[in-house]
Amino acid sequence: MSFDLKNQTPKTTLPSTGVIFGADSASATSPSTYTKNAIIQIQSVDTIADLRNTPVSTGFNVDLGGYYANGDGGGGQFYGVTGAAPGTYVDNGGTTIVPTGGNGSSAWIRIYSSAINIRWFGANGVASIGASVASVDDTAAIQAACDVGSNAVYIPQGWFVVKNAITLTSVDSGYVFGEGRASVVLLADQKAQFIVDGPNVTIRDLTFVTRLATANTVMASTDPAKNAVIYVEERKADWEFDNIFMFNYVGLLSTGIKSFNSTCGLVKNCSVVDPELYCL
Repeated sequence: MSFDLKNQTPKTTLPSTGVIFGADSASATSPSTYTKNAIIQIQSVDTIADLRNTPVSTGFNVDLGGYYANGDGGGGQFYGVTGAAPGTYVDNGGTTIVPTGGNGSSAWIRIYSSAINIRWFGANGVASIGASVASVDDTAAIQAACDVGSNAVYIPQGWFVVKNAITLTSVDSGYVFGEGRASVVLLADQKAQFIVDGPNVTIRDLTFVTRLATANTVMASTDPAKNAVIYVEERKADWEFDNIFMFNYVGLLSTGIKSFNSTCGLVKNCSVVDPELYCL
């Protein structure tokens, strides 16, 4: 399995306003299917809240500036789908956006072909490893990105705060990668961890750092048997962890990587600095 690590832009590059002549127009059935030589009307909005307040139309695409603000990494291009049965579309916060008050019969669908960026779902992180994490929690955004299940999940450069367990289940969403030491997951609660609960899961090029509220506190899963930064559930096969670095900043790691009765796993180029119990 391989992915373009650098091409994190949508399939088409659209201007913020105006009309494109002779361009590709997204189909209502797939963001990767296009109708050639269409005329695309473009409407620009600043934030995901603005997008939710924009009535869905098949007559124009929307250029989103960012999730919370222009240029924050959560932007992209969307096309509209309408006329489905109520409940067909469910807002997942990043790739499918149902308008405020909508019944799921219409939605804005993100156009993309590369990996899913957690910033599309509102992961914002903190400015530095030592910044306050008290009011920040990117857990739900990262989990939502992993739950899409259609592409790999990209954790970009930054310090992202996790305060609960993130579960990886499906084959595609189980491929999570970043930029090595520049992509940092701050474990800001004792329950924070990644749980592998499906086959063919790969995690690579990421850094995990304890960022608890109290020094000398040991990471502790809600299930003591699963105490680890990365835990592989029983009888899960064909997992791979590559180029992962874990260390203590505030608080103590219990175990770096833990697997119970699983098969065909590969760990390579991984470092766990000063765990309380075990590295692996």
